[in-house]
Amino acid sequence: MGVTAEKLEQSVERLHYGAETALAYLDLLSDPAELFTSAKDDVRRELLAAFYTRTRVYRVPEGVMLDVELPDANEVFQSLGNAVLAA
Repeated sequence: MGVTAEKLEQSVERLHYGAETALAYLDLLSDPAELFTSAKDDVRRELLAAFYTRTRVYRVPEGVMLDVELPDANEVFQSLGNAVLAA
């Protein structure tokens, strides 16, 4: 097998691996509430860090108010999800 064919085969293998990894992440996120509630505390902290840039909790007369900042990538995924749901 030539060098070009070997590199092409390696590229195909990497693409398959990347696709399988992305599908696994999507499967985990299919039920985010279940993922979060079933995770251990340290995993929950990591999930919160991945989903939010900053989280602020305020005490207000009505109870508690939560204000979050989403990372740019999260906003893109959220917009895409909203567009898919609207279609």
